Amino acid sequence: MFNIRSFLSSPFQPESYSVSEPNPPGEIKSIDYRSREFNQPQPIHDESQLNRLAISQVYNHQCSLEQELAALKQANIQTVGLYRPRLAEFCDQQNLGLLLQFQMQVSSIAWAGGFTGSHGYSHDEAIADSCDVVQLASAAGASCVLVATGARYGHTRNHTNRLICDGLKQVSDFAGERNIELAVVPMVNSKAGRWTCLNSIDDAMQIILKCNRPNIGLGIDAGQLQNSEILLGHAESVAPHTKLVRMQVVCDADSSELVSPSSSDEDSSLPLEEILNQYTQHGYDGFFEFQLNTTNQWSLKEYREMLSGCRELFAQSVLI
Repeated sequence: MFNIRSFLSSPFQPESYSVSEPNPPGEIKSIDYRSREFNQPQPIHDESQLNRLAISQVYNHQCSLEQELAALKQANIQTVGLYRPRLAEFCDQQNLGLLLQFQMQVSSIAWAGGFTGSHGYSHDEAIADSCDVVQLASAAGASCVLVATGARYGHTRNHTNRLICDGLKQVSDFAGERNIELAVVPMVNSKAGRWTCLNSIDDAMQIILKCNRPNIGLGIDAGQLQNSEILLGHAESVAPHTKLVRMQVVCDADSSELVSPSSSDEDSSLPLEEILNQYTQHGYDGFFEFQLNTTNQWSLKEYREMLSGCRELFAQSVLI
């Protein structure tokens, strides 16, 4: 079964590791997040909003980057989120040339991080590797780099936070010179593995606020969180800090029917229109990146159909 949520062939592969316990009493809560003031919310229902749709590069190897980009172009989708190992299948320069050929924007590159050592890198090696991802993002014209900070890995909570903040700050300096933003992605315990000890939006926001760098913000991957109530409940406080919003769209390969974006709760679908409105009205102005998750194997023809369905689903949510 093809599952787009599987993170394959990366140095950062999910495994069952023990991660951090819940936040201790007295730590900062989402209601305390402060950011710049915004003008009166404006409606997002206009044609230009369609350009905020991006599609994540598929993680398996069923089609080449060239085939993916051609299908995106045919579906009138202008933006792609890149998966670093797939980008490196051929020389980076060749794939960067394809982006230019198809005049494709890049919403994000995944993944950087691993500052705690849980991915097998030393702290310094993780920082150097993350800077390599930033360099690649700069060459590709990407908006941001997704960051999985690393699991707790036996460290004390305070030491873990120091490792993460120190790593993020050093990479942030390098990224700032190249106008690249870092999106720190929290994941629920059941999905975090070695990836991260930040298991909630609150966890991630504490680190982001401690770093206090304008190009370090939140990456929301709805498929790695619990439910829509959490996303919507945090919208007002975290939208100004958010660098990227990812959602997973389920497609039944037998019926080709697209289902609204899902959360980590497999029985829960996300109210796409409400999320788009809430985050935009409260200050998020970046891409909404869809990940395609099918219930069966698919052909390139079916992939093109799924892309058209994604654009239609997105259009129905923003053009009302």
